[in-house]
Amino acid sequence: MIHVHPDQLQQYFQNIATIIGDSGRAIVSGKWSNGDTQAFSSLSWAHSMAIISGLVLECGWGMRILQEGDAPQEYLRGAIRKGVFLITRDPAEAAVKP
Repeated sequence: MIHVHPDQLQQYFQNIATIIGDSGRAIVSGKWSNGDTQAFSSLSWAHSMAIISGLVLECGWGMRILQEGDAPQEYLRGAIRKGVFLITRDPAEAAVKP
């Protein structure tokens, strides 16, 4: 997800919806910010988790972070998180903790 331009993030999630259909799920890897979307190179972004969550909820999906940690680059630590999250058409599935 880090190479998806902010203007294309909604289309990115629509593409995921097409791929997973009505009963599938997607595992998404990326970096995100708890604040505003931040560019950390010319073609890499840490999208705002609020925007990501909003797009997921707007589609009626559920989302759960499966793995989360600090971004590996020293200058990003504290501001940017990296990890993996689950997107599913079933919000109840997303609420289940492993």
